[in-house]
Amino acid sequence: MPFFVCVEASERLREALIAAIFLFIQERPKWMKITSLDELKTKVGHVIVMILLVKMFERSKMVKIATGLDLLSYAMCIFLSSASLYILHNLHKGDHEEGAIPHL
Repeated sequence: MPFFVCVEASERLREALIAAIFLFIQERPKWMKITSLDELKTKVGHVIVMILLVKMFERSKMVKIATGLDLLSYAMCIFLSSASLYILHNLHKGDHEEGAIPHL
């Protein structure tokens, strides 16, 4: 069987599985419900911050730590990034009903 036929079959299988999953979901999860524009902006902001953090960690694999100051700078970068995500999460915790946003 040629390779392109296998790839096409696996794509069709993946699409069929995704469609089957959505058939069994009766309603969207609570964390996916958006009731206002401010809530949408908040969730998009969380996604953007999370993408930036993931990209930062991907690029941090290439960092060469030669001195203690390099290590301190790297540690502070990780700490500040994690703290910003934690603060962002806690700022909007009270805006939504309990259980609407998954806790980190």
